[in-house]
Amino acid sequence: MRVLIENPNNINHEKLELLLNQQSKAIQKEDTIEFHQLDHQFHKAIVEMSGHKDIWQLIADQKAHIDRVCYLTLGARAEHAYNEHLDLYKSIKDKNAAKAEATLRQHFASILSDLKHIRKTYAQYFD
Repeated sequence: MRVLIENPNNINHEKLELLLNQQSKAIQKEDTIEFHQLDHQFHKAIVEMSGHKDIWQLIADQKAHIDRVCYLTLGARAEHAYNEHLDLYKSIKDKNAAKAEATLRQHFASILSDLKHIRKTYAQYFD
């Protein structure tokens, strides 16, 4: 996040705002599949704008369990995740790297806190 904020010319505000707008519409339609796809695109865009395009493939390869958790919880969590995305984008616009990093950590912590429960409830998806 710090690298992105320290290089504001790399930030494509139109793209991030479009993705946030589309996420809002997906929530209104209660379309969790679309929201998850847009969530993925939002995170990918931030990674790429940070100048770490090559890292996205590594992240994508390692996040299968996280994707499962997202699919299994996003119906209940989509609006919360969206609000965290809004907070993250506000921090980026405000050039507040500390707040952006804290928001991103909290965003991921929210998912990880669900992981234990989800792994127990849906063990067949995590073998």
